Amino acid sequence: MLSRPLLALLLLSFPAWAEDIPLRADVTAATLYPQGAETVRRVTVDVAAGTHRMLIPLPGQTMLPGIQVSGATLTGTALLPESGVDLEALDTQAQAAARAALTEAASETEAAEAALQAAQAKYRSADIRLRWLNTLTGNTEGSLQPAEDPDALVAMLETLAGQAAQAGADAVTADIEVRAAERVLEEARAAEEDAKAALERLRPLPEGTPVLALSLAADVSGPLNIVLDTFIPTAAWTPVYDLRLDTEAETLVLDRNVELTLNGPEVWTDVALTLSTANPNRGTDPTEPFPDAARVVAPGILRGTAEMDVPQLEARAAETFALAPEPVVVAEAQSYGLSVTYDYPLPVTLIPGAPATVSLDRLDLGLETELRAVPRRDQTAFLVATATNTTAEPILPGRATLYRDGDRIGEHAMPALASGADHQLGFGPVDTIRLSWLRLERGEGDSGIFRTSSTLREDVAFTVENTGRDPVEVLTLYALPFSEQEKVGVETRATPRPDQMDWEDRRGVAAWTLSLAPGATERVEMVFELDWPEGETLAWQP
Repeated sequence: MLSRPLLALLLLSFPAWAEDIPLRADVTAATLYPQGAETVRRVTVDVAAGTHRMLIPLPGQTMLPGIQVSGATLTGTALLPESGVDLEALDTQAQAAARAALTEAASETEAAEAALQAAQAKYRSADIRLRWLNTLTGNTEGSLQPAEDPDALVAMLETLAGQAAQAGADAVTADIEVRAAERVLEEARAAEEDAKAALERLRPLPEGTPVLALSLAADVSGPLNIVLDTFIPTAAWTPVYDLRLDTEAETLVLDRNVELTLNGPEVWTDVALTLSTANPNRGTDPTEPFPDAARVVAPGILRGTAEMDVPQLEARAAETFALAPEPVVVAEAQSYGLSVTYDYPLPVTLIPGAPATVSLDRLDLGLETELRAVPRRDQTAFLVATATNTTAEPILPGRATLYRDGDRIGEHAMPALASGADHQLGFGPVDTIRLSWLRLERGEGDSGIFRTSSTLREDVAFTVENTGRDPVEVLTLYALPFSEQEKVGVETRATPRPDQMDWEDRRGVAAWTLSLAPGATERVEMVFELDWPEGETLAWQP
């Protein structure tokens, strides 16, 4: 048997055992991607020297997180579906207050239910007494027996009448109390439902929350720091833009806002937020390039397969393509160049299912504007702006609201713009530039269209009028007819001639740059002559 001094020495030479320590580790920082988020959870606790097991609930977590520990040695980890941890004991201050408010509201509901039951019992008592007295006074089928002493009978009747009147009054009072108690109970139940909803909005840890168990050994007493890294696929950020055009100052400003979304079982409170343009879901490896051999195959494989049944097709395909690898279907990835991150300067609180919008910054974009007119289709010219990304970072795709001189004019789907790239934006109609299109009538009285079975001539014109007070320059576009078949001949004449043909590589689109003084009108006349083989039909409209 060991002596007491030797036993004490052995106990001192081994770490002391401590009980399980439940801890709460909320998200303190997060890096949001266009889809998904990397989160950081930090917790600090003072421990005694010895071995410990930290139990940390992780809502929605199905895999072990990244774990960093300082102040102790990590000896084991496990993610437990059930741990026996008292989750309510880990409520935040706000959750604990909301839970206390719910408990109080539930108590008030119970008290209101008891008060209603008491009022109902009081009413039943008064009602029973009143109905019994009515039987004695003859107000029901029963009646009093004649009394030998008339004076005694009168006294008895007066007493019964007084009792009946009092019972009736008591019943009325009790009925009022019942109705009042019903209102109080209704209000108490509504307050309890509100308190329950308030607690649910704070997302306390639900039953069945997975618990991370960390086995640790501390050589000395002191603070223990734990940092957990997790990835959450149900969080995201989306750019939301306001594009503001000032036509007087000739500036285009891009206000970048960010819509933040979170889904899951917990609220993020006062989180340090970083936004990243990287996409962790795009994959890390390039697509495998498979050999692409050119082969001669039986005609039935490529056409005429309707005459072959399925087994024949499968047999022929297996024979012909025996050496060809199976094709790989991949999604097309959008590239925004090198990723960019933004550190949001203020802490952010996110509630699952409630998107939040925060302002990111403001960018000045390069700008060129022009008035563009399509007289065949529109009645006015439109203001078109070419925006250039003059910043050193990409602009991500997102929905944009367009403003012109302070007026909201519409929505636009902003594409991805690399640094130096440009994009055209329509900023609405300019009503002072009026457009018209008409068929001309020739001097012989013809209607402006001459047709035979295989020829057609069309005389048309358009006008551009400046009704404003300032001179303007209008880029005017018209799609002239052209032929891609040798048997269809097309000849066009325009007065004045277009300044440019095949505008922006669009086949047949003619462009005129028209300078108009205030009140001036420009007119362009065109003749289209087409011919085609006899017996065939021309498919064309001016």
